[in-house]
Amino acid sequence: MLLQPPALQAPAPRNIKPMPLAEAEDAVLLAFDEGSPLPSPAVAAAHRPALAWLKANAGPGSKAPANPFPPGSAGHREAAEWLAFLKAPPGEWEPRLQRLSPRLTGTQLALWRWGQAMSLAGRLGPEGRRAFEDRVAASPVEGLRAWALRHALCHAVAERDEGRFARLRDRHGALDGDLFPPYQRLFALLDGPAPLVRLFTLPGLEPKDLSLGELGGRRVWVLPPGEGPLDPLPADVAWIIPAGRGTQDPADANLDGATAPDAEALDKRLRAAGRRAWFAPSRAAFEAFGLIHFPILIDLDGERRIRRIRMGDAAPDHP
Repeated sequence: MLLQPPALQAPAPRNIKPMPLAEAEDAVLLAFDEGSPLPSPAVAAAHRPALAWLKANAGPGSKAPANPFPPGSAGHREAAEWLAFLKAPPGEWEPRLQRLSPRLTGTQLALWRWGQAMSLAGRLGPEGRRAFEDRVAASPVEGLRAWALRHALCHAVAERDEGRFARLRDRHGALDGDLFPPYQRLFALLDGPAPLVRLFTLPGLEPKDLSLGELGGRRVWVLPPGEGPLDPLPADVAWIIPAGRGTQDPADANLDGATAPDAEALDKRLRAAGRRAWFAPSRAAFEAFGLIHFPILIDLDGERRIRRIRMGDAAPDHP
């Protein structure tokens, strides 16, 4: 008589050591920033509502998330206050923003996303925008602070508000001092002559050493093209297309092997579309002046001096 083998049993689940909440939140924020699927780190039971709140506010849903905290807890009160804020009419935004003091990373991220969207849509006045920036910039989470400070500094430059820049530097310079020098250089450009850069013609790919005021426009737009048809630009706008890598030595008169294929593909694309632009193979040349985020829109006066710089979060979607 043959003996029957014992029934196979599923292995017992291994004990997974809970991750510290701050580490788990960093993993979620990194995935959010990269546009990757949000992870589900294991955390202690007491921290699960905070992680769920962060993931809900980092997700793509357009509806307000549910409040995951136990009723009566500090987390429940903060989440309820935020959800009530989302239902408030625009006329109440500014006074409510002044009263917000979010402690949860999920609420801070929600405020960042809301404020960035409202600012871009032109639905926040300067005071409301500064209030949302200041609330998020007070976060102990480095990434959230950096996003809020970038937003605030881009707008300070666009508004030529050196007082706002100085206050931000005084408040945050000890912890985030490395963020400020590029914006300081942008203030130095205002009302001065447009800087000289090495660009290549599109089409043609001929090297030219020109100031930004000699490109044929009263405004200069710096942004890579999208994948589809090229958007029309106003006649007074000179378009600079930065290289995808942008690592070429700015002193090189010829395109290097890493940059040439991209430049040649752009040359064919613009030639076929009957369009003209300028190709910038080096980002270092722009970064030296503080021009570090795209898009960039530079307004020039009649004497080719720089009148205004709108960069990154303060730039329009289209010139």
